[in-house]
Amino acid sequence: MYTQGYGQILDIDLSTGRIKKTAVDSRFARKYIGGGGFGHKILFDEVGPEIDPYSPENIVVFANGPFTGTKAPCGGRTEVTTIHPLTGNIGTGNTGGIWGAVLKHAGFDVIIVRNRAEKPVYLWIDDDTVEIRDAGHLWGKDARVTSDILREELSRRVSVMAIGQAGENLVRYALVLNDYY
Repeated sequence: MYTQGYGQILDIDLSTGRIKKTAVDSRFARKYIGGGGFGHKILFDEVGPEIDPYSPENIVVFANGPFTGTKAPCGGRTEVTTIHPLTGNIGTGNTGGIWGAVLKHAGFDVIIVRNRAEKPVYLWIDDDTVEIRDAGHLWGKDARVTSDILREELSRRVSVMAIGQAGENLVRYALVLNDYY
């Protein structure tokens, strides 16, 4: 399953509910390394520079760095890449914590999120099990409260990345929070 230390790409289409898993190609991994390299290349190939940031054709790419999930110091980083709603250019955010390591240990290094769901949803990953679940009860909550609710419902050990009210309301400089930060 692993390709030179890399796991799989998880490709999620929110409009159809399709969940596709593919191995990270070794040539792609060597050329683009991980994290921002993966995110930028995928975004460039699949979206291009002319897309409206709020268009359903825009994608969001979550990509682990090459040392995420290892014991390398300061290596647990994940890049979140999309066409930025404020600038219209490539936008990327970098986050640490355990979220990326948990994703890596589940066997994934990249998540591509496409299109729009008809109602609020969240992505549940439990090792090889991947589900798109209803998030109606989380809508309108801030990201920290969302994390608390999901930890209560699922497990205290889950790692949560959430958008909160700013993201729900399409604030152009909204961000994701990873386990409260």
